[in-house]
Amino acid sequence: MFSTFGFGIPAAPVMVLAGLLTGIAVGATPGLAGPMAMAISLPILISVFGFTPDALLPVFGFLIGIMKGATVGGAVPAILFNMPSSPDALMTTLDGHPMAKNGQPKRALRIAQFSSVTGDTFSDMVLFICAPFLAVVVEAYLDLREKTALLILSISFVAAVMGASVGKGLLAVALGLVAAFVGSGQALTPRLTVGVQALADGFPLVSAILGVLILGEVFKGIGIPHVDRR
Repeated sequence: MFSTFGFGIPAAPVMVLAGLLTGIAVGATPGLAGPMAMAISLPILISVFGFTPDALLPVFGFLIGIMKGATVGGAVPAILFNMPSSPDALMTTLDGHPMAKNGQPKRALRIAQFSSVTGDTFSDMVLFICAPFLAVVVEAYLDLREKTALLILSISFVAAVMGASVGKGLLAVALGLVAAFVGSGQALTPRLTVGVQALADGFPLVSAILGVLILGEVFKGIGIPHVDRR
């Protein structure tokens, strides 16, 4: 809770709004992106709010606000300067920048903002509604063989979207599998903990998110050659 003029204000909505404004500013700046801002702000947020279950709500609220705001803000340089600041805004340059050149930049920005908000809201609603039921169905009706088939199918999806970056895709899958194997899981014997008791339950959620964000930014600048099959 934040105290303002003697009135208590919930911290989570304030942090979501602050993250949204920060994300819009970051997304509208060429060369910056939402994951980069999240990777920088996460240690600062943890140092301010602490590492407790009660502090996760405002921290994750700020991070979610950054990602949503960066999606909206990324359309600004894409429309006005034909310079997308994030991969999300790449397709916006095809229609948005010609509209700006024809004297309709405000209309293009309004359309981009409306599309981003409606698309994000719809996908979030589908996730919140469907994810719990899917989890119950998976745990109730799927046995080990079916779960193994789902894991193979998910890895196959990764292989399908690799494209020319086969090296990056395989490296990402390998790192994800190694991170998922750490910890005891449903077994009683710790797995790949190298004697560290803190890893008995797997990697902490905050550490995993921060590591993924940092590795994502690192991999963007790494050119891994791929095999030419021709």
